Amino acid sequence: MNPTANPLDALRDIHLPADPSWWPPAPGWWILGLVIIAGVLMLFRVITARRRLTLPSRELVAQLERVDLNVDPEKTRDALIIMSRLVRRFAVTRYGRPNVARLTGDEWLGFLDQVSQSKDFTLGPGKLLAEGPYRLQSTDELNELKQTLINWARKARTNHRIH
Repeated sequence: MNPTANPLDALRDIHLPADPSWWPPAPGWWILGLVIIAGVLMLFRVITARRRLTLPSRELVAQLERVDLNVDPEKTRDALIIMSRLVRRFAVTRYGRPNVARLTGDEWLGFLDQVSQSKDFTLGPGKLLAEGPYRLQSTDELNELKQTLINWARKARTNHRIH
């Protein structure tokens, strides 16, 4: 060896390892991907279940809105019967035949109040459902009842169980 030569000149440069490849990802990324997929699937199931539950009440609202109340005074009874049947069918479907089918008069109005968490049927315009078939109704009374029933259907959308 040459005593005048620098021993550091014999050393080689540092060689860095190759950059890690992006594939396959680390196990943590796989777990995160699976959690995200599971979350999206659960969200989809919740949304479709909620939509399935709210579809009948949205359909009831649409049918109630289509009821024509600009009819002859003699035909107002028919409009009342149509609205009453629509609401009863929906209630039987949503809350079960044993809970609803036997209800009449004040019990029926009380049930409707219970679902809407109000007194719109026993003390308000909803009384027309019990009294209406036995007397003539004005168009204003029917309009008020129609709006009460639409509000009831919207409440029933979120109130799935009776107490």
